[in-house]
Amino acid sequence: MTRPRMLAAIVAAATIASSAAPAFVRSVMVDARPSGTALIVALPQQAAWQDFAFLAAVAASHKANDGVPLVIASAADGALRPEAQDFLARRTPESVVVLAETDADSTACALSKRFFTRSQSVVVCSSNDYSGALVAAVLAARERAPLLYSSSATLEKPVRAELVRLGTTKVLYVGASALTYTETDGVTAERLPTALDVAHWMQAHGRTIDYLAVAAPADRTNGHRRKVSGLKASAPLPSPLAWDGRWFLDEHADGSRSVYFRVQLIDFDMSTGKVREKAERLRFRME
Repeated sequence: MTRPRMLAAIVAAATIASSAAPAFVRSVMVDARPSGTALIVALPQQAAWQDFAFLAAVAASHKANDGVPLVIASAADGALRPEAQDFLARRTPESVVVLAETDADSTACALSKRFFTRSQSVVVCSSNDYSGALVAAVLAARERAPLLYSSSATLEKPVRAELVRLGTTKVLYVGASALTYTETDGVTAERLPTALDVAHWMQAHGRTIDYLAVAAPADRTNGHRRKVSGLKASAPLPSPLAWDGRWFLDEHADGSRSVYFRVQLIDFDMSTGKVREKAERLRFRME
């Protein structure tokens, strides 16, 4: 699947910057009852440090919105897709924060400063370990703790300073580097190298696990495509139903390939739940 391409900017703080609010956002905020904070992360087409920034934003947004994270990806140039505008018009966040740092480590620290005043626990992962960061983001959100990145076995100075500011007493090291981080004075460490270790830790600490999500981290670097020729729906459907023309190519270790594309079968009003359009099934053919 291609990455979602959504939104651009309104409010920011400290080292998180923003641009002026688009007209549609300004009108929404006047006419609706805004609530919550949306975080916007610009994602390039290819794998980049912004992927890690997005995951750190999930944990921060979970804290900012009382357990209901709201993180949206925009195109690298800030271009907005119509569904993003529609989503904001329905959701009407009270503020929209656009991340404007230059690397994952500084973004994570900026998010921590913006949304956390104190936190006894902090989750730390390497910004070179995407598999670990996927799991670390879940754990940090569940613990309502910041997710910070450190690519060095000895925590970088900004990370150590953030631990002091937050009054942190426990660091949860997650991912392939979990066993290599050195001890930090005044802070206890728990090390969780794998997703299974994280699940066991959550279970042991009374964190209910209602469902499991399965992800393929390698898909991040397997390539994205914008268009596939010859794939057509057997019958036209009203927008936004059907297929928007984007697809994803998954290249397997044995040399085979799979093509995935996403279709929308139902469109409904998020505020009332009323169904606007729906399709019972879609058929596609290659030409």
